[in-house]
Amino acid sequence: MSVTALQSSSVPFYVSTNGSTWKMIVCKKSVTFKGTTPVNTEDTDCGPIVGIASNQWTIDIDAVVNTTPDIGTQESYEQILKWWNLQTLLYIRWDYPDSAGTDFKHEGQAYITSITGQVAQGSAMNFQATFSGQGAITTV
Repeated sequence: MSVTALQSSSVPFYVSTNGSTWKMIVCKKSVTFKGTTPVNTEDTDCGPIVGIASNQWTIDIDAVVNTTPDIGTQESYEQILKWWNLQTLLYIRWDYPDSAGTDFKHEGQAYITSITGQVAQGSAMNFQATFSGQGAITTV
C-alpha cells in the first residue's frame, strides 16, 4: 500500500470579510478543525433515547507573526487582532486542493473567539486564534 502524505504548505487557510475576496493566513504552523455534536441521552424504560443538537465547530490556528504580509493576498496577527477586537463575523475557507474539485473543504462563517500572542527569548513571535463557527460548515 502506498501512502501519499499531504504537505501542510499545500493546504492554506483563508479568511474573508465579504466571502469573495480571500486572504491567506501567512506563516501558519498548524490548523486544527474540531467538529462536535451535543448529545442528550434520556434513560427510559424503552431503553436509552439519544437526542442530538446542531453541529458545532471551531478551527484553531497557530502561526508566526509576519510584520510584512503581502497586503493584497495575506493576513497576519495585526489584522486578526483587529477583527477579534471588533467582533467581526468572517468567512473562512480551508480546503485541498486549493481549486475546483476539492478532496476536502471546510467553509463557513466564524467569529474569532480567542487570540493569544506570545514571544519567548530566542524565538519568533507566535500567535494562536480560535475561529468559532456561526451556523453550518460547508464540506462539499
